[in-house]
Amino acid sequence: MSHGVVVFDIDGVLVDSSQRYNHCQSITKSRREFWQCFFDCSLLYLDRPNERLIQLARAFKNLGWRVVVLTGRVETMRDCTEEELRRLGVPFDELMMRLPRDFRRASSIKKGVVCGWVGVFGRVIAYDDDPSVIEALRGCSVTAVPASLFTPGQKNLASNQPAWLNETREPSNATTSRAL
Repeated sequence: MSHGVVVFDIDGVLVDSSQRYNHCQSITKSRREFWQCFFDCSLLYLDRPNERLIQLARAFKNLGWRVVVLTGRVETMRDCTEEELRRLGVPFDELMMRLPRDFRRASSIKKGVVCGWVGVFGRVIAYDDDPSVIEALRGCSVTAVPASLFTPGQKNLASNQPAWLNETREPSNATTSRAL
């Protein structure tokens, strides 16, 4: 029987994706180009494991918790993402990804998924690097923990973006896949 569910984001949490992020930011001029670059499987070699959080995921799994990886990566990256997680030794019971053309903010998507689990699982804990996700999840009684507590010195990449990358898009009717 599961003690609860623990949720981990990937980029900025299980992996330090700052090299991939900085590479894409340096070679692109638009939001669309940036995200095409950032979601390019051939660039995952730039990611570095966040050993502390990977060890934490293993510890939860060993204690009988359900481990869910919930990422903003798009569903088209499923195969390479699963391969990366296995290569890094990240245990997971489920990988949930964003559907293509779902341009909603991560906080909206993750709140919609994770907050629904509060009454279903005994306990729900989530690790994320996005302060807006942490705030949204705490608003529905999820124990939401900033990944920065485990990755000192690693910056939240979203806080250092060019203006064109911060442009918002109208929400899509798409939902996160199951995947979700």
